[in-house]
Amino acid sequence: MKLFYKIVGSGTETLVAVHGGPGNSLFSILPDLEPLAKNRRVIYYDQRGNGRSNLIDDDERVGIKYQIADLDAVRRHFKLEKMTLLGNSWGGFLISAYAAAHPDRVDRLVLDVPAPPVFQQLEQMGDEISRRMEHLASKTDRNLSSGAPTSTTTRSPGLMFEMCSRPSVPFESSTNAPNVVVLTTL
Repeated sequence: MKLFYKIVGSGTETLVAVHGGPGNSLFSILPDLEPLAKNRRVIYYDQRGNGRSNLIDDDERVGIKYQIADLDAVRRHFKLEKMTLLGNSWGGFLISAYAAAHPDRVDRLVLDVPAPPVFQQLEQMGDEISRRMEHLASKTDRNLSSGAPTSTTTRSPGLMFEMCSRPSVPFESSTNAPNVVVLTTL
């Protein structure tokens, strides 16, 4: 597999920029990210089957595990112990999957309008949100039937959102956990 890459800028820090897709190339993000190369080296690469990298005839060889392996090959090629990654759209999903597979090889993630998780993950997330909402509703119903005072905001969308957005297990910080920044545009 041959991956096309382009390096812009120089400095002690290195940023690996991962484009969206499928069907895009590094040139889809390079103009917008060019200011980031003012004080650092920015490595762009075309993912397999995209841009100037090798095209793939076998659909099985463009799956996420191959994309993760390619990103790790970029890391090794440039002798980066840990990477600071910026992913746009599909690239955001890819760098998230890479960080989940190799947290010890990621220093920071920047997610620029990341693609949503795949349908199976969305379904699992929907199940978890439903479970949390049912829990909140049963707690509210118990308070109502016991005559306990309740707030008029108990069933408000804000409280539902707060309940749904709480992690089901406490977050434990780890020295292997990368820093994450999420960028969204309007």
